[in-house]
This record gives sequence, C-alpha cells and structure tokens, in this order.
Amino acid sequence: MMLASTRMADRHGKIYSGSVRPDVLLEDNDDESDSVLSAAIEWLKQNTISK
Repeated sequence: MMLASTRMADRHGKIYSGSVRPDVLLEDNDDESDSVLSAAIEWLKQNTISK
C-alpha cells in the first residue's frame, strides 16, 4: 500500500498539512481586464522582500 500526503510551509516557516487559505479572496470573472491576475501582481509587488 502506498499513501501520498503533502505538507507545505509558508515564507515564515509555518507548516500546513491541510488546505491553505489565500491571503486575498477574489471573485473569478471572465472580463477582458483579468482582474484576478492584476490583483495577484499587485499582491506580489506589495509582499516581495527587496534586497
């Protein structure tokens, strides 16, 4: 018998063994502006550590 499992860690080292809740919840829509992608890019810009 083989059993697969997954554990993930965030950038602070906190380990998650179940589902991971997103930092920001957005409604998915089918508009041409792709607001979900724009929100993701903005989140990355605000939460990226610059060196």
